[in-house]
Amino acid sequence: MNTSYLVGESRPAPRVRRLLWLWIAFWLLMLAVGMQKSLWSGKLLVWQQLVDSCCTPR
Repeated sequence: MNTSYLVGESRPAPRVRRLLWLWIAFWLLMLAVGMQKSLWSGKLLVWQQLVDSCCTPR
């Protein structure tokens, strides 16, 4: 018999933690791709890709 709903035990924490790790991994991947693109182009403007994509007026 499952009585976890009576005690109030819920398990959203592992889901939130997993989502946070996925979010961090995604942005680390984006940073690595941006750095690789900067290094291959010969320019050392690592943050330029991030700044251009998020802060330019549309």
